Amino acid sequence: MSGRGRADVYRGTAQRAGPTCNVMNHVPAKSPLPDAAVRVGLVGAAGRGGNFRAAFEVCGARITALCDLRREALDAWPDQSAGRYTDLEAMLDQAKLDAVVIGTPQHLHARQAIAALRRGLHVMSEVPAAVGHEEARDLVKAAGAAGGLYMLAENYCYWRDN
Repeated sequence: MSGRGRADVYRGTAQRAGPTCNVMNHVPAKSPLPDAAVRVGLVGAAGRGGNFRAAFEVCGARITALCDLRREALDAWPDQSAGRYTDLEAMLDQAKLDAVVIGTPQHLHARQAIAALRRGLHVMSEVPAAVGHEEARDLVKAAGAAGGLYMLAENYCYWRDN
């Protein structure tokens, strides 16, 4: 990546993807927003999760809810209009969302993605998708039965220095 940060990689990937910006550019028919922006819940407001902000700006998605166990990570988020949650289940049940982006520690990815998929939300998760065979099978099963799309955010395979 030659001196580039993770946010730069996300921004470059999203710009190269253009109108095919995967989950973030998919506007579900159920979205009542007049500007048709995808309403995103970000799980993990600091660290990896926070780096997704650049991709949202490019794709026109709106972060309408944040979830993080650390209150200081929620308070540090620049957009104060997004709802704040310290409990994932509460965010999934209470926030009006179209998609969830998971940028939390690796051992939480599958469990959090399954919870969102079971609610019919689109999910984009940081790598890895799961940390064991059973978790991976459960995730594939949930994604197959879900009304939403699942995307693994393995963006580095799309990055090219031109």
